[in-house]
Amino acid sequence: HAVVTTNPSLAGRDILDPFHLFGSIKRLVNKPLKAFKDDCFLKIQAATTAGFLEYSLQVPAEVVPELVDEMDAMYCSEGVSIATKLWNHQRREALHQAITQLLFPLLRKEAEASLLQDAQEWVSWQIGDRFWHRVAAAPWRTKARGGGG
Repeated sequence: HAVVTTNPSLAGRDILDPFHLFGSIKRLVNKPLKAFKDDCFLKIQAATTAGFLEYSLQVPAEVVPELVDEMDAMYCSEGVSIATKLWNHQRREALHQAITQLLFPLLRKEAEASLLQDAQEWVSWQIGDRFWHRVAAAPWRTKARGGGG
């Protein structure tokens, strides 16, 4: 459910054009984490470090109630008394707070580390593949001069 959104910083607005190395990531809007298959997140990290870009990795607000509802069934009691309803209300608030203030920040760090590692592996694989094509190429042959045949 998590998505990444990028916006250029003040410095990035002037520098980042479509032909810049980071131009393709200048304005991403709610790009799902599943869609990161290449070096895109590595570029986001580099642009952020260079001060050209700001990004957010977050779970959309409309997903939070769904997660709370899923966990609600596991933690809330099925009783019908007033005390049970009050305790269930407290449990729901605790779940919401635990998800948004504790779980999401930890998952964000994990997702960033995973995206960064995947992007680095993709770049390494691309380098290895290109190197292999160069190494595996046949040696240069010149045409023989002379009358032989």
